[in-house]
Amino acid sequence: MWLGLDPGQYIIICWNKGHDKTTPVHSFTVEEIGATDDRPPKEDVVLKLFDYRFELDHPLRKGVQVIRVETLGPNMHEVDIYRLNAGSTVEDLRRWRKEHENGPASAEALGGALDSHDIKRVVWLRKNFVPGRYVLHCEMPVTNTKLTHDDVGIVREFEIKE
Repeated sequence: MWLGLDPGQYIIICWNKGHDKTTPVHSFTVEEIGATDDRPPKEDVVLKLFDYRFELDHPLRKGVQVIRVETLGPNMHEVDIYRLNAGSTVEDLRRWRKEHENGPASAEALGGALDSHDIKRVVWLRKNFVPGRYVLHCEMPVTNTKLTHDDVGIVREFEIKE
């Protein structure tokens, strides 16, 4: 992941599989003095997070790719990338996530990015895609409901061909 950060205090935390309770939060400081701004990597694909859909500027393909993730809001979003296990469906993944990942996994979690709720902030993810079926997923809660963004449409399946 590549992310430009302003000077300040930050933490790294993982919300997957209860890691927030079992793995220490890592804090770090970004200092302005002596810092240089590295140029972001050149993206292969742009992924836009809207209310309530994912939009790719063109299809992902086999191999290593850099994905530029932009949030157009107005709500906060996240993108989690999953590779579906053989025979699993998006509905299997949804059910597994709703049950807080109990039972056999329907997909392999490949990481993602959380929106900072600053629509000017952009994140770049470098991922290696092998042939298979994948899902882009947002599990942010819908305000004042028990629904997530996934429930209202911000989920997208795609396939990487040989």
